[in-house]
Amino acid sequence: MIPAPLVLLWAAILRLHPGSASPRKTTCVVEQGRADCSHLKLKNVPPDLPWNISSLDMSHNRLTALDPVALGRYPGLEYLDASYNSLTVLGQGLCDSLPHLQRLSVQRNEVHQLSEGDLRNCSSLTHLDLSDNRLKFRGEPFSVLKDPHRTTMWVVDHSQHCCRTQCHR
Repeated sequence: MIPAPLVLLWAAILRLHPGSASPRKTTCVVEQGRADCSHLKLKNVPPDLPWNISSLDMSHNRLTALDPVALGRYPGLEYLDASYNSLTVLGQGLCDSLPHLQRLSVQRNEVHQLSEGDLRNCSSLTHLDLSDNRLKFRGEPFSVLKDPHRTTMWVVDHSQHCCRTQCHR
């Protein structure tokens, strides 16, 4: 059994330094238009976030797809981080639901194929990180971007060869 004075001392220390031993977060944290839903073991995008968020961090969860309908609840999204999940596809129509999307990070997932439909209408996209996926391209997926030379893209294939634009196989 721990002596009472030691317990009181520990409680006082925690009050002075609340972040030092804070409990693990259990819900999304929303501050200044940014929603942090990372590390929550989520399988879906939460439906109850403020509609006007501009940034959504869904990294380190259990997503298997980016559902354009679920993400469409947040039409002002400019930044979406879905890295470190189990995504197998980007999802056609993603940019139809998110017309202002500028930065999309989906590194360290299981995306195997990328086609033209996956990036259709992504005219605002300036940063795309697809690194550490096992990608195969169907057609010319980057050709549908408004200005592919203005978009920074990181694509790393399974042999770890990196490039800033489309990798040709």
